[in-house]
Amino acid sequence: MPAGHWAQGAIDSAAAKGWVTGYPDGRFKPERKITRAEVVNITNKMLDRFADKDFVRSHLSEMIQFKDLIEAHWAYFPIMEATNSHELIRRGGQDELNRANEKWIAILQKRAAR
Repeated sequence: MPAGHWAQGAIDSAAAKGWVTGYPDGRFKPERKITRAEVVNITNKMLDRFADKDFVRSHLSEMIQFKDLIEAHWAYFPIMEATNSHELIRRGGQDELNRANEKWIAILQKRAAR
């Protein structure tokens, strides 16, 4: 990002909170349009929400899924977190990425697939 960029302060603040990390090369590209997957990922981090991957994998038939989204996509679990209303409990401590742990209990409502 160019020195003195108008968004520098906001990006530095969000990065310090762990909400954004930049692209794989570590750079931020503030002039680039943000994708829906990036918005979902950032919003989940801001709300301290992270999908219970084991629950998601074992309850797919109960969940909203997208025809164009596969588990290999980098934002698969953040999208599943944001899309599927669920009951959860917080586990004690944090995971290896310093995130609060969620243990999903049940899917609350399944809507039509997209």
